[in-house]
Amino acid sequence: MSDFRQLCSKFSNWGRWGDTDELGTLNLVTANSRRAAAQAVELGTVLSLALSLGDIPSDISGLRRPIGLMLRDGGDALIRDVNSEVGATGEVDRFTPTSEDVWLLSSHSGTHWDALAHVFDLGMMYNGAPASLVTSAGASRGAISAVASHLVGRAVLLDLPNVMGLRHLPPGHAISGIDLDRAAVAHGVQIRHGDIVLVRTGWLKHCRAQSWRDYLGSSPGIGLEAIDWLWTNGVAAVATDTWGFEVIPSQLNLLYGAVHIACLVHLGLTIGEMFVLDDLAENCMDDGRYEMLLTASALPMPGAVGSPTNPIVLR
Repeated sequence: MSDFRQLCSKFSNWGRWGDTDELGTLNLVTANSRRAAAQAVELGTVLSLALSLGDIPSDISGLRRPIGLMLRDGGDALIRDVNSEVGATGEVDRFTPTSEDVWLLSSHSGTHWDALAHVFDLGMMYNGAPASLVTSAGASRGAISAVASHLVGRAVLLDLPNVMGLRHLPPGHAISGIDLDRAAVAHGVQIRHGDIVLVRTGWLKHCRAQSWRDYLGSSPGIGLEAIDWLWTNGVAAVATDTWGFEVIPSQLNLLYGAVHIACLVHLGLTIGEMFVLDDLAENCMDDGRYEMLLTASALPMPGAVGSPTNPIVLR
């Protein structure tokens, strides 16, 4: 545990951008880096990296399946047509028939971003803000709304199974900086400060084909050995195709979510989970280009500690 504390202290961004900063490493994304990212668009190809909310099985509660309810449907429109009344002018009083629905969903449903206020360490969250600032009314610091418009920039895909000659990384594989460097070299892509890094493990594709229940168990993910790499390369945000982002089981037996703590609380690094990266990997393999423009805005929900997103890649 002492080694973990030293790691968190060494790679802390507290105060780096001011005592009240809520963007964390997204400060590294600049107007210039976004303009440069636009140059990666050559074909005009558009890909969504979002998991369809309808694909989430209803019997696995840990995946937080949303519930959709209709407020008005086509039947209501027919009833209104039949019951239209003649007004004082002699004309039929009609309203434009519409349908409307409401969705009940967790802020961490499907493909989503974790806000910096999502995780605490020793009663604190990013930049030394006390956990008490997250109340039943929501987070007054570190909410997802603080970064909602900043998740746009150059993205790089690191397709680890492809590089390692595997269908998917094995459960419990802790992704290290060596793994990430190996993929970057193999793909011929350079990581720049302010990049959004997309890490494919192949685990989502495997579990969708085999068993969703395996998705929530032991799985590959970002390991503590990758924290130095994320810091050194100036990564602005990082997302994986796994449910828990980090390797499961935890590398620290007494501390579940150690990588979340290091990334969210100390680095101030926004992290994404359940990104669908398989079609993107095929596209990148076809033309040998692993950089792209990514827009993956969060919903500007004040006080929310996460948000679903529909990440759009332009290549």
